[in-house]
Amino acid sequence: MYQSTIEVVAGKPLAYPSTQAFSIIVLTAAMLAVVSIALSVYLKRRLSSMSIPNLV
Repeated sequence: MYQSTIEVVAGKPLAYPSTQAFSIIVLTAAMLAVVSIALSVYLKRRLSSMSIPNLV
């Protein structure tokens, strides 16, 4: 679906990801990064309010 075919010199068609596929990959990675950072900040704040001994 998100593949674009390119002919090589040998005549074999090869499939490479299209620019739309790369955009979706980058968008997904950015969203995962933002969610991970937000979750770590949330957990850090929540754990700092708890009184657990020896927690750094």
